[in-house]
This record gives sequence, C-alpha cells and structure tokens, in this order.
Amino acid sequence: MYKIRYYKTSTGHQPIRDFLQKFIDNNKQNELDQIKLMIDNLGKYGFEINSHSPNSIKKVQGEIWELRPGSNRILYFYLEDNTYILLHGFVKRTQKTPKKEIEKALIEAKDCKRRNSK
Repeated sequence: MYKIRYYKTSTGHQPIRDFLQKFIDNNKQNELDQIKLMIDNLGKYGFEINSHSPNSIKKVQGEIWELRPGSNRILYFYLEDNTYILLHGFVKRTQKTPKKEIEKALIEAKDCKRRNSK
C-alpha cells in the first residue's frame, strides 16, 4: 500500500481539495466517484496502476505524473517512503497537458519537497 497525501501550501491551502469540492458543489457525483476510485487505485498499485487499469497514469515532465480519470487530470509526484503527493487538478480540454499546469505542478512539488525536508 502507498500513502496518498494532498499538497498543502505554506498557508495550509490544499488545491486538490478545491478541485474535488467543485464536483460536490456541481452535483457531479459520478465524476467524483471516478476520481476517488483512481486515487484509491494509485494508493493500492502505485506506478503499477496501468497494469490493473490501463492508461490511468502518464508521465508528464520530470517527476510530475498525471492521474487520468476521464477528462479530469490530477498532477502528482512521488515524494519518498511510498508516498504520493497529489498537487492539483484540472479539466483537460486539449490533447496536450497545458504548460501552465505543468509549471504550476513543478513549483508545487519543489515547495513541498523543500518544506518536507526540514
């Protein structure tokens, strides 16, 4: 089993919680359930998730990966000690992952690692 943690900014904000809350607020329970299932599977299988559920994850850039439930994306990285950090989510509207989302994830991952190394 792997641990799944949500990235938390220095002020305590968790971007992934905001992303998930939008599905609750907009009464999109099916999409929320699909996302939760993917997160659970990441926790069970880690990087081997595609063996159990094809095309569930994809490497985006460097250490950043995306979890791919439907048209939704959750960017994350592997921290250490069997721990994945979910950074933030977005709805993918184009073929390629938007550069601004990748850049945001790289900044979040760097911040997370810096604050977790203390």
